[in-house]
Amino acid sequence: MKKKELKKLAGQIADAELSLQAAKTPEDKNYYRNEIMRLSCRITSLEDVMALDELVQKNIEEKMNYNS
Repeated sequence: MKKKELKKLAGQIADAELSLQAAKTPEDKNYYRNEIMRLSCRITSLEDVMALDELVQKNIEEKMNYNS
């Protein structure tokens, strides 16, 4: 996967993760869990998984700091 695609995917997963953390109802939580799984299924190589994990963590940290 290209770096640009990984960055975009990481942003989408980070958004879904933050929404999952804020979700109140079980239905909302299930929706965001499924969304994260759906987005994650696009990754096929271990190299991309590792890069994506790093980008997601960085993205979440930036968004958390921005909202503080």
